[in-house]
Amino acid sequence: MDTIKTIPTSLPAGIAPTFQALLPCLQNNAESIQKQYGSRETHSYGSDPRQELDVYFPHQYSSKTPALLFLYGGGFFMGSKRDPQFPELIYANLGAFFCNKGFITIVADYRLSKGPGNPNGTARYPSGGEDTALALKWISKTLGDRQIFLMGNSAGAVHVMTFLFEPSLRGSVDTKLAGVVLVSPPCHQLNADAGRAPVNEAYYGSGDAVYSNSPIALLIRNGPISTPILSLVASLDEEGIIKSWADYKKEYAKQGGEIDEIIMEGHNHISPIPALNSTEVEGSKWGDDAAQWMWSKIE
Repeated sequence: MDTIKTIPTSLPAGIAPTFQALLPCLQNNAESIQKQYGSRETHSYGSDPRQELDVYFPHQYSSKTPALLFLYGGGFFMGSKRDPQFPELIYANLGAFFCNKGFITIVADYRLSKGPGNPNGTARYPSGGEDTALALKWISKTLGDRQIFLMGNSAGAVHVMTFLFEPSLRGSVDTKLAGVVLVSPPCHQLNADAGRAPVNEAYYGSGDAVYSNSPIALLIRNGPISTPILSLVASLDEEGIIKSWADYKKEYAKQGGEIDEIIMEGHNHISPIPALNSTEVEGSKWGDDAAQWMWSKIE
């Protein structure tokens, strides 16, 4: 984890060196990771080929075992529930980790927008929130009446917040969420690098839509929610994301809402996922903290 401090915090510059630093530690723990869950199933939760999810089941579970739905990051235009190069590491490491913490863990693919390396992406706002809603409906229907947590990382966190705060989706799923975990959430794009403009417009729309459809704008218009929220922001996160979260937290408090917050010390925007469940024990602390928080919300 010491290497992370030497890596640029800006994106995309920090992506490749972060994975280069942490993947060996994750690979060293590959055998242990596969032993942490009992079985894995893949299912479709919608008609689009991208609407597919992996379900990781603990070795022992019951009708009372809580479920955790995870949406990964990828800038709206990239990502896979099983990395093509390391399918048994990312995001299997996350599925296994939270199985080992007592959760049926679901890692969902979702529709992607146009972006670098993905010229045929067609997803447009609020597709991420719509896919979150569909995945939750699938969980409730297929896994039965159990407490469900939502976790999103980066763009995945944006999709989670879209589901929670977009008026067309708010309250659209008849499922009582036990809690929401936001990992390095970009709450607006006001401080984003200019190079992100084409990606933002491809997903959100042009002009004012990039801001008006952002999580903070949705919060300003529609107010906070009663569902408990935990934010996990990296101490070495990209400056624009740290700023956007500070703005969001301030607005949430201004409107009378409360959010729990834990700083992921020593992490940058990319490192939490490849560090999770690796041989570098300190890299998994954020996962331990998130699991402890979720269990504290179990009724």
